[in-house]
Amino acid sequence: MKIFFFITLLVVVLAEVDNTTQEDKRSFEIFTLNNNFYGNFIDHEDMVFVKYYAPWCGHCKALKPVYENLAKELYNKLKFAEVNCEESKEICEKEGIEGYPTLILFRKGRSKKVYGGERNVEAMKKFLENESLPPIIESTKEAIEELKKKENSFVIIKSEADDQIRNKLVELVDELDYLHFYALNTEMDNFELSVYNGDSKELFTYEITTLDKFNGTEFIDWANSKTFPLFHQVNMPLFRRIENLPVYTLWYFYQGTIPKVHEDLFRGLAKKYNGKFIFFSFNKVISEDQVKHMHHTGNVYPVISVIHTNKRNMYVMDEEATIDEETINKYIESILNGTAQLYYQLSDPIKPEDQKDVFKLTGHNFNEFVTTKGKDSLIIFCVERADMCKYFLTTPLAKVAKRMQGIDTFQMAWIDASTDDVSPEWNLNIIPKIYLVSEKNGETKKVEMNEMPSEENTMKFIMENALFKFEMPAPLPEEKKEEEVPESDSDSEEVEKPKEKKEL
Repeated sequence: MKIFFFITLLVVVLAEVDNTTQEDKRSFEIFTLNNNFYGNFIDHEDMVFVKYYAPWCGHCKALKPVYENLAKELYNKLKFAEVNCEESKEICEKEGIEGYPTLILFRKGRSKKVYGGERNVEAMKKFLENESLPPIIESTKEAIEELKKKENSFVIIKSEADDQIRNKLVELVDELDYLHFYALNTEMDNFELSVYNGDSKELFTYEITTLDKFNGTEFIDWANSKTFPLFHQVNMPLFRRIENLPVYTLWYFYQGTIPKVHEDLFRGLAKKYNGKFIFFSFNKVISEDQVKHMHHTGNVYPVISVIHTNKRNMYVMDEEATIDEETINKYIESILNGTAQLYYQLSDPIKPEDQKDVFKLTGHNFNEFVTTKGKDSLIIFCVERADMCKYFLTTPLAKVAKRMQGIDTFQMAWIDASTDDVSPEWNLNIIPKIYLVSEKNGETKKVEMNEMPSEENTMKFIMENALFKFEMPAPLPEEKKEEEVPESDSDSEEVEKPKEKKEL
């Protein structure tokens, strides 16, 4: 159904409304999509920006006039639509909508893209205009030289127009959405793939020979690392870029302004340790809590913390240490060679009266638990503040704990994976993460569960992998074997129903 929005004028005459052109009316067009109309509409249009919302959502109400103004400005470049997730739940479940509002851009022949920027007209307009460009932009040597004068980073492809690797790169454009791809047509056997870092003003060439030797994931990580700003104030877009990069991240906390000697120092170190370290600056006025979260007092500046490649554990440099080239080089090398000590601030042990159905561990008793001899130990890594983990621990896993409590050769517990209580050797890239660790007659076994836990599949996982065999305990009385995750009944802006594993 078409919805038309009209600008109210100080003076409006009926004749002017009657004479409104079809083009003017179209400028106010936002489509309301439902289960009957959704698929055909998305598939038919070249480019559609869709807002998924709930009528009760406060953020959705605030976005409504912004979205309308955006549609008015860009009506002739793409289609705008909206889906009421209260009325069209099937659509929202299919698209994996977990929070309101969610904005998704659909482009024919390309993957969909979830918008994660600021919710204002200027930011969304810039996003849509960038995404409307062709995946690879035909260019010239002269145009490339002009681009280098700016501070933007980009990819340069020198090849024949129908080169196989060039065609393969089209598939990677959405993964590198912070870079534009420019193509220079050349003759056969003169292929070259490069990236230009607009911050360092350096050009880097990627070594590649044939299509069968081209690894898209490796190129994405390489291009991300080579084009990363040398020493930049941390922000969410940059932080997202390092989520999957296997690099250490050095945070330089300061107040006031950064001394030029430190600016030059860390820019130089960023070049030296490219591919191993990322360097961020962080002004304490943004959040002093962040400074303390990374284990500094907040009384001394500048100070340094380093996040491990697992994005969880930290190294904390002595606040009294001198920040100069020699000291920082030695500190970085000690991290790389494994001699630097990780910072551990163990959580207090949980009082017995505060324990729930699933026993909670801290760093004080974690190692003792996982090295227990003569038992199968189920260890659950979760994050206490995550609604998804709260559900698993209080519903399916709590039932498993009750059913297994009479098995003497079995124990189960959980630990908060967001704390310093867990060391780096545990691969916790997603939560929840569940392992069964067993020791019997000198044999040690560690098996990872690769499914989202339910009562039934967790019991099956234990039965199949336990070194100490036991009879399957009966289901709890008056309990269903499989639980349905309850729908949220809160007024929060995010859907609380857990649907999938989340990255830490």
